Amino acid sequence: MSLLEGHGNFVMNDLGHKHVAGDERMARVLHQRRQVGGIAQQVHKFLGLEQKMRQYEVGERFVKGVVDLGGPRAVDHAWLAPENLPQLAELDDPVAWLTRVDRMPAAGR
Repeated sequence: MSLLEGHGNFVMNDLGHKHVAGDERMARVLHQRRQVGGIAQQVHKFLGLEQKMRQYEVGERFVKGVVDLGGPRAVDHAWLAPENLPQLAELDDPVAWLTRVDRMPAAGR
């Protein structure tokens, strides 16, 4: 789910920067909502929302890393077969995923 949710966030933010007036404000508000504290943080933790928000962040960071390293189409390889989906450890290591699915650019090897 991290890949799917992170990919959605990445695409939304990328398109927002190019096509949506006020996207900076929208991104700032969404970021602030994720940074809750106190009682709200405890409620989020109890409901599992904190973990859900982390899924979005981890997935978006993974997709950004893959795109930065392999280009805008590199992440497409994840959707071709179940074995191409990133493993848990690879979500924090886009280089490992790109290497495993043989999509690491020659200059990065």
